[in-house]
Amino acid sequence: MNVPDENTAAEGDHLPTDTKRKRVIKPILAVLAVLLVASQFVPVELSNPPVEIDIPAPVEVKAILKRAC
Repeated sequence: MNVPDENTAAEGDHLPTDTKRKRVIKPILAVLAVLLVASQFVPVELSNPPVEIDIPAPVEVKAILKRAC
């Protein structure tokens, strides 16, 4: 005689709930992983216009920034 234990789902369903969860979660995680990888290939327009204002900084700092940028 089969005695249902705490891991068995409803009557007529013979898979333990942990196995059922894994069967549902694995495809969901796979789809999410594919979407995350695919999103890395979508180009994003980036614009970095030049700064045209004078910043209040010492002359030495302005010289360093001018050389660096």
